[in-house]
Amino acid sequence: MFGKAKKASPFEKNHANLMAEKMESERDGKAAATHDIDDAFWEVLGGQSEIHGADEVTDATATPKAEKTVLYQITDAAGELNCVEVGRGQLNTSMLKSEDVMMLATEKEICLWVGLGASTAEGRSSYRLAMDWLKVNHKPMHTPIHLFKEGQAIRSDVWTEAFDSGFGGA
Repeated sequence: MFGKAKKASPFEKNHANLMAEKMESERDGKAAATHDIDDAFWEVLGGQSEIHGADEVTDATATPKAEKTVLYQITDAAGELNCVEVGRGQLNTSMLKSEDVMMLATEKEICLWVGLGASTAEGRSSYRLAMDWLKVNHKPMHTPIHLFKEGQAIRSDVWTEAFDSGFGGA
């Protein structure tokens, strides 16, 4: 054993073993508890390294902000309705086009933003396109879809987090 693991009390070690054995029994033979820390153990973890105590680490995970956020432009400028990706990850409000409808797709929600110059067809079809996007991307059909209009104050954490300026309306 390494570092802080040597400092674990016998009660902590026993509890860890009991939990590992409980997990093993709950997984119908798809897991195996081990009491030996050998090369195979370290290989599964990606290599041997120092074990740090709880006071030296945090449970926080570093997740890139808005990593799975995508902005689409819904336009009928070419004579037919098209949905085109305009940005991914951290977005900027300058990407919003007043003459079209913009669709912000995140892991948990979809936001439709209707520009002041958007055509009637774009506005009417945007919700259907959002539903189609959910189907095509194998997302739950109960995913919330929000509709915002250009100039309206937007009080949505999803929207605010997606755009770097944290603005409300465009």
